[in-house]
Amino acid sequence: MFIFVGITEYKEEIIEYIEPDVKLDIFKYSCANKFITEHCANYIDVNICGTLVFANGNDCYGYQFSGGVFVKKFALNGNLVKRHNKGGYSANRFARIAEESRHVYVTRIIDRLKDLSDARNIWMYGSDEIVNMVMAQCPSHIMLNNGGFLQFNAGTIQNTKYWIGKLSAAMSAADSSSHNKKYKEIAELLSTNVDQLDFDPENRSTMKYFLSKTSAHFDDINYIPLASSSEWYSQLVMFDYIGVKFYAYDIDTAENEAADEMDGLLYDFEHA
Repeated sequence: MFIFVGITEYKEEIIEYIEPDVKLDIFKYSCANKFITEHCANYIDVNICGTLVFANGNDCYGYQFSGGVFVKKFALNGNLVKRHNKGGYSANRFARIAEESRHVYVTRIIDRLKDLSDARNIWMYGSDEIVNMVMAQCPSHIMLNNGGFLQFNAGTIQNTKYWIGKLSAAMSAADSSSHNKKYKEIAELLSTNVDQLDFDPENRSTMKYFLSKTSAHFDDINYIPLASSSEWYSQLVMFDYIGVKFYAYDIDTAENEAADEMDGLLYDFEHA
């Protein structure tokens, strides 16, 4: 609850109560000669939806944002059989059992995703192995996105403000038609002009736009998420980072136009 209490220039008392759209467990007090409202902006008129999934070989947690809070929708134990090279003639059998345990675990996760009431804006974080397996097998109608590697525990979701920001940023960026055009452009450049692409994430700020699996890059203005429902997903998911450079001819054209303008000014000056 946000409470504003004060006195007007006419000595009239003001008391205003505002209920945020997000349930908060923080306390903040401010005393000044005016109402400080900046702290409230991120918690009023919040119109976001989405699901966060944290998964590794041990555990999987699913949380859906509803009614201003993250509600736990499911929790699974991995129970994975460890891989090893021992066993002699039994090594192949042990390897098969290990892979089967992973397949069963991934299937259980996907089944929980299918049960969600809202299959939009789902972000999955955790170990690369499990996340990539789920992404590869997840049905296309589930809008699952790869959030990247994350070491998590049962309390990770408690950083409500951070995760709301992630979902909000993802929704703002989720212009599917625009992204599909960009996916197509990257795929075509991979086949026809790979020099137009960049594979060093340190250069991402100079890119026209880029794809990345690193969550630290998600807030960059030119970042675009890779949706698993895209027809280009299988071709692009293998890259941890890939950026599209600005076309050289765009820069050359701007320089030529500037040079022509300067020539025109000099001509006018000489013939004035």
